[in-house]
Amino acid sequence: MAEDYSGTETYATIESMLRRQMSPAQAAEQANRFSGSMFYWGEESLVNGGYYVGASIFFLFVLSLLVLDVKTRSWIIAAMLLSIFLAWGRHFEALNRLLFEHLPIYNKFRVPSMTLVIVFVVLPFAAMLGLQRWLDGSLSQEEKKKKLLRAGYIAGGFLVFFGLLVPQFMDFEGLRDQQLAQQGIDIDQLIADRKSILIKSTFKSIAFAAAVFGLLWFYLKGTLAPKYLAVALGLVVVADLWIFDKEHVSND
Repeated sequence: MAEDYSGTETYATIESMLRRQMSPAQAAEQANRFSGSMFYWGEESLVNGGYYVGASIFFLFVLSLLVLDVKTRSWIIAAMLLSIFLAWGRHFEALNRLLFEHLPIYNKFRVPSMTLVIVFVVLPFAAMLGLQRWLDGSLSQEEKKKKLLRAGYIAGGFLVFFGLLVPQFMDFEGLRDQQLAQQGIDIDQLIADRKSILIKSTFKSIAFAAAVFGLLWFYLKGTLAPKYLAVALGLVVVADLWIFDKEHVSND
């Protein structure tokens, strides 16, 4: 992991332990790697990294659901729901056991979550379709304004609800926590770090979604020319994905 976890208490604890065995530079590198592997919480036994389509693209996707026709919207939602249901694997065994035993080649997949690739194709595609529809002149200025504001309320509410409110009722416990506790890790502090990372990530997502909203709003008001809107949206989307990717993949 390339993300810097040095601001967490878990990192500080691990680094202190490793300094007794290696140089400060090596201890810092190893502590960052080890602490990063501990911050996943959930029921999966093996996790190599996060899935991320981009908060900026997510906002455009929400807008697309408000402006696209019913037929297009229906197949987009159906494809994404099917992808998610398949990715649940044993957590939706009624469907996935049937497919695993009878659908040709399906049992050759390494993990069920590979089906999420459908979401990663359909969601950005829908986002671009929706953006094109919002821009192409088929909607009045008043309709554009209403759709944009509604998308802002929905996307913002979704991020706040699932990123800040729902986690208050979650335990943030992982499968390896008991083992980590035996190795001297303070589990209460680890859980606090997990919550902190989620909150920071949520605010970052809100910022990128707000940036896209702001660009479309300025375009709607006539203060941002179409060519500059295209460039600015491209930069926001690339920055959104670039920052996340740099946190998960090192230069090497």
